[in-house]
Amino acid sequence: MDGRSDPENPDYTYGVTLHEPSGDGVQARTSISIYDTEDFYALHDLLTEMLSLKPLIEKGIVERTCVIKAKSKKFTYVMHLEPESWLTMSTNGDGTYTKNGVVKHSPSTNSISVSVETVNGSVTVGHISLYSGFKTALLLAHDLSVIMAFINGVPAEEIIRMKPQVQENVLSGEERERVLNSNWPEIDWDEVSQIEKKGIEYVSSLRINI
Repeated sequence: MDGRSDPENPDYTYGVTLHEPSGDGVQARTSISIYDTEDFYALHDLLTEMLSLKPLIEKGIVERTCVIKAKSKKFTYVMHLEPESWLTMSTNGDGTYTKNGVVKHSPSTNSISVSVETVNGSVTVGHISLYSGFKTALLLAHDLSVIMAFINGVPAEEIIRMKPQVQENVLSGEERERVLNSNWPEIDWDEVSQIEKKGIEYVSSLRINI
């Protein structure tokens, strides 16, 4: 309880911050503060459903995009969980996109949208961005599970043993390098230098004519 609210109708804030280096050396950080318990429970329900779908996608039982929804008093949280992941996307000449380094049966997602229901329909008011994709979603699911364990009075020694799930089907380091190298454009630095020189000359001519 925050100590300032009406004891008959207390406000609670649950928060957790994680500052641990991930396996590839990138800082994986999540920090969330929730001021309405219904929002916490809605997010927890959404991520719990995501975790239940994870093994079904990895085993190839679910092979379509899953739309997961959870509602609180004010907001609706929506996640699109894809049945495959990919390393990069490249643009084709016709405006379409090609996925590179595709891994089948590897769940992926990059955000949770937040919307409200109005008389004119659902309106998106924000997003929870998952910058490392499904890896971040798994870490966030773990964070909320830890908070739920505190709320439910789970013994500390059991909470300490709780570990986040990992993404099973991923590209190896060699495969990642191969995909990245094959999609990295060759840069003609002499051409870049010439274009920069022309740009500088053009800007100088504008200044002279002003």
